[in-house]
Amino acid sequence: MVICMFFALGLSLLALLGYLLRNWYTLSLATSVPFVLLFSYYWIIPESPRWLLSKNRIDEAEEIVQTMARINGKELPKNFLRKMELINKQKLWNGDLCHQEAPNISATPMDLLRHPNIRKKFFILAFDWVANAVVYNGLSYNATNLGVSDYLAFFIGGAVEIPSYIITWYAMDRWGRRWILCLTMLLGGMACVSCMFVPEDAVWVTVILAMIGKFGIAASFAVFYVFVGELLPTVLRSQAMGIASFIAGIGLLGFPYVVYLAVYSRVLPLIIMGTLSVAGALASVFLPETLNIHLPQTLEEGEAFGANFKLFSCPRRKRPLDDESNVKYPTKELSNGNAEPTRDSVPESLHILTCNSGGR
Repeated sequence: MVICMFFALGLSLLALLGYLLRNWYTLSLATSVPFVLLFSYYWIIPESPRWLLSKNRIDEAEEIVQTMARINGKELPKNFLRKMELINKQKLWNGDLCHQEAPNISATPMDLLRHPNIRKKFFILAFDWVANAVVYNGLSYNATNLGVSDYLAFFIGGAVEIPSYIITWYAMDRWGRRWILCLTMLLGGMACVSCMFVPEDAVWVTVILAMIGKFGIAASFAVFYVFVGELLPTVLRSQAMGIASFIAGIGLLGFPYVVYLAVYSRVLPLIIMGTLSVAGALASVFLPETLNIHLPQTLEEGEAFGANFKLFSCPRRKRPLDDESNVKYPTKELSNGNAEPTRDSVPESLHILTCNSGGR
């Protein structure tokens, strides 16, 4: 969400720079040359611990994981990943390491079509991605058709996104992803469709409704990126998200033509984009909730996830035992008197890390 806020801030700053500079060449330099400094991120941003473990660079991964735990107020034993590696090797020697996960590593994009429940969720997610992408980009580019200053309309369009992310950040962790996605898309869509009832000379009423639409669709996009990653099983997540993003990219080919329809009526693009947003909101109701629920990792879990959910169900409350920070992980005593965590007692996230690094 913080990244989304900075993205929205960048949109507003782009409108301000465009207003001050006016020359396209100067604007291009101002929005590209300063970002050479981003190369310094190579020395600032830490490497992925999962990737380091896959390359058997355990000491580097240990340092990063310990830093993550310290920043988040957690406490991990010293040489935690080394101890987990020993447990993995013992499991490997006993022939019972990651038996269930191994067959699913070879999951292919065709598995999206072979499993009915996964297929249904994927098609809904792909449609919602198209709806979000077309409406969000369409409203951004349609700022020039609202009848006010292009710079002002674009600036407001970026500014309204910031509070949408703040509100969504709080709401999605309290009331779940599914209903927040549905309501934000519905809010944005209804605001845009309502423009058809506004007289042509009431320019600022149209601008306000369009900005409410931008508020809603920006909030839904923020929820959607979290939701789509939680709905898809781990073994298919990156492939499915790549395919859905590609489909959304194809859908984006049509939004310039939707924006162009403003030559016939200023509110016609808003009505079309609003209708698409409402359709996406209705489709999202058929997706299961993911808040405070164990997320699918294998194909079998992905197929079973949400297969029998109730259409008007609400997210369950988080129980105190669900909070890993309140759990004391059991240990086993070694021959030298030291204690190490048992494999079954490790948080799921670290269990996945160590399981992926086993046997390498």
